[in-house]
Amino acid sequence: MSVQISENELNMAASAIGIDLMGIAPEAELNHEEIARLRLWQESGYAGEMSYLQRDPAERGEPTRFVPGTTTILTFAVPYRALAKQALQLGFGRIARYALGKDYHRVIKKRLQKLKETFTDSEELIWRPVADSFPILERAYAQRAGIGFIGKNTMLIREKIGSFFFLGEVLTNINVVQKSNRLATIDTQCGSCQKCIQDCPTEAFVQPYTMDARKCISYLTIEKRGKFTEWESKAVAEWLFGCDICQEVCPFNHTRLKGDHIPIWEEFDGNHSQLDLKPLFYLRTEEEFRDHFKGRAILRAGREGLLRNALAVLRNTKAHSTFLEIGDLALSDESSYIREDALFTDGYLKSL
Repeated sequence: MSVQISENELNMAASAIGIDLMGIAPEAELNHEEIARLRLWQESGYAGEMSYLQRDPAERGEPTRFVPGTTTILTFAVPYRALAKQALQLGFGRIARYALGKDYHRVIKKRLQKLKETFTDSEELIWRPVADSFPILERAYAQRAGIGFIGKNTMLIREKIGSFFFLGEVLTNINVVQKSNRLATIDTQCGSCQKCIQDCPTEAFVQPYTMDARKCISYLTIEKRGKFTEWESKAVAEWLFGCDICQEVCPFNHTRLKGDHIPIWEEFDGNHSQLDLKPLFYLRTEEEFRDHFKGRAILRAGREGLLRNALAVLRNTKAHSTFLEIGDLALSDESSYIREDALFTDGYLKSL
């Protein structure tokens, strides 16, 4: 390999494009314990409808299967805005803080591609930037690289920063000359704290470090397709898209939630963690929905999914006035199950 760089030079290059936290993990198979844990999780059915998480666990621990020649995994942590929780406005729904700005998948990959300009390009150079869009256990590799530790809520956590950050990786064959063993710096853990487990309103954590996604509000509002069951509809509570409860109660996030002074990329610098529900029902087609939310992570839910979530929030928060304004729109929606759900919502709110 013709390209070699010191860890210090790599840090400086990353900092120049706005990335201040990175780690380096050798491309090596994850240990059998990590692979076995994922396999047991899959076999327990905890992935729900997320078929893309059913890939053979052994493959997720061997990046060279997908990018031959990879010798190093560069891992980057990119903070997003950690707004303090505010009382919910009637007729609004909460959205997870990571979705306040633009879609992180595209933004981070584009920035990591720019980092490649730092190096001498050659036919031998392997450079594959990814961000939550590649079949590797990115949190396990980030932990191995010294970015942080995996908490009981399954999030990657770093002392003084918490867990309000995205992860991005570059699979490469660059030889990075490291100044120290980063693995030795990961000595902070959750200890006896059980806040995330105790405060999860849907009891999604089967045990520490293990989540049943089927009970997770984030899964229900983003990944689940089709109608909600009665339990699911009530379980999402005020959440329109995603959920931050297990992060909000985590002691490692308390400082940032009191006042976030960490530099945030412009693309992620949103300032409203609540979304007005009424305008959603004026998006009558999938095309209008995509145009309205172009470049944002909210697209993941799809138009029907987001309207389904909105109707559940309207019922859970007893937002009669908002439903009166949009009732005709919801009752005449092109989606049959949205029409049925709107009819149920109308009857439910009238019965209160």
